[in-house]
Amino acid sequence: MATPRTVNDHSVNDDLTTITGKMSKKFPKVRGMLSRSSIVKKTRVIHVNYVEEDEKVIPQVVEYLNAMNYRGGIDFNEKRNDVIIGVNGTTKIVVKFILQKPSGSRQQVPTSVQEEGSTVVFNRALRDNIQFPTKESILEDDDTRKELYKVFKGYEHRLPLWTHTYWQQQKQFLSKYSGVSWDVFVYEGNDFVTFFRKELPRITRDPETGQKVGDYTTWNPSDIYAAQNLDKIQKNIRSKIPTEPQHLAQLNNYLADLMNKKQLVGISLKMINKEDPAHIKLLNDTDDHYSLTEVTKFKFPKDFTYKLDNIFDFKDDKQSTTVSLGKGKGRYEINIRRAGDNIIWATSIKATPAAQGGNAPVDMVLKHMGTGFDNKASTMPQNSSDFLKKSSEFEKMWNNVSNKMNRPPKWDEFQKDIIVLYAKDSRSAKVKLLQLKFWSHALKKVSSLSGNEKRAEWWKDLLYLGLKVGKKGMFAPHVKIS
Repeated sequence: MATPRTVNDHSVNDDLTTITGKMSKKFPKVRGMLSRSSIVKKTRVIHVNYVEEDEKVIPQVVEYLNAMNYRGGIDFNEKRNDVIIGVNGTTKIVVKFILQKPSGSRQQVPTSVQEEGSTVVFNRALRDNIQFPTKESILEDDDTRKELYKVFKGYEHRLPLWTHTYWQQQKQFLSKYSGVSWDVFVYEGNDFVTFFRKELPRITRDPETGQKVGDYTTWNPSDIYAAQNLDKIQKNIRSKIPTEPQHLAQLNNYLADLMNKKQLVGISLKMINKEDPAHIKLLNDTDDHYSLTEVTKFKFPKDFTYKLDNIFDFKDDKQSTTVSLGKGKGRYEINIRRAGDNIIWATSIKATPAAQGGNAPVDMVLKHMGTGFDNKASTMPQNSSDFLKKSSEFEKMWNNVSNKMNRPPKWDEFQKDIIVLYAKDSRSAKVKLLQLKFWSHALKKVSSLSGNEKRAEWWKDLLYLGLKVGKKGMFAPHVKIS
């Protein structure tokens, strides 16, 4: 096994600015993206300022960084759009992906700015006891306005769009947790998200197999934390994570106990749409808080919609497929999309603007499938010749899936297009076949269940994996404000 690569400012910066040899051939799109980006090295932090059209390449950059075999491994936080290099080592470097602001006034506010803005308002409302009776009152308060303008530097004109969300967030939190003496809300550095990202590599998800938890976002949807004594609680949690890994259920149950005692509360934040009221819901802290009321109402098949046409879209090489639960504004979606050589199950909540629910842990999806499905493009035919040898297997999958598509081509036409795609981009061809295999297995699994109620539950359970909602001990306890 190769010696792990040393982690420091210079080594990581060099790897981002110069990609040579086998890595250049293996990750051609990464090299192109990084060459178009402005890379700024700071002390233990490197900014990759990328252009908008390269956003879809970020997962491949993460894959490339993982392939560099850094000492201590890496951890990617999709929502914060950053990577900790050496997460389980003594030296840690943070790589932040930052979208270069386009000209004009409609650029999107980065998630980090949105979330830090929340901490400003929470501190004023919960620490300084400032009352915000209306959304307008947030910017009418001089100190709050000054702090928010610092956070929104470069995005000041977008701040008024966020005052309704911030007003609703603090209002809903106070309705549940008023009268508690909270510590200062912090964002990055000594905050709990950073703390857990550093500690998680020592914890197993399953004590029998020794399987690791994975990154923070596969376990916990919390964006910020409310704590009564941040330093003391972090010390106590660290003392409960021994050198030998502790399994995740024990940690989750401990956090649930802290949450029920109102000593530590993880908060999942979503933008609140226009003038809509927000709602607060406790999740994963007891065996009763493992479902969402609006999701439980969805009936199969009338509230479930499949969108599979991208499997046979070769013109634009689209790779994502979707299952929607619910209709219109109130729907939830599971987006099955490409991530490097594999696929991921990403959830989204349409009731809140552009709200991502998170990715479902792959190992838990595979267990949920229970059909022998393997999420690896390496298990697909490696070239067109291999594909032709196994074409009969994929034809059966096509026949299982094509009746759920909108005017699909005949199998022979699809087969010809796949062979052409193998010649142009074998990785894309393998991912399309991986999509086909997933849907074939999923649809067979659902149809084998007795009754529409169980079929609905199967998709709901997959959605909950992405939303990080489950029985107590399964995912991190938190409150969702949306």
